Amino acid sequence: MSGCSYTSCCPNCGSEDMKCYSDYKPYDIQDNVCLNCGFYAYTNQGYMSLAELNVARAEEELEPLKELPLQEKV
Repeated sequence: MSGCSYTSCCPNCGSEDMKCYSDYKPYDIQDNVCLNCGFYAYTNQGYMSLAELNVARAEEELEPLKELPLQEKV
């Protein structure tokens, strides 16, 4: 198993009861849930539209794409 579990401080209520899980396979992910106030955060996956991807590419001074590359489910 590649992941690890730990507790952390909740950014909402300050409780030390936030349960956290982190893993790096198949890519970096993290899940958090505060057992005191219910705050949660998690890694979400998806794909950008062609327009969104080209905006991000422009910010890195990369040429725009004319079409999206293959986007398969991970």
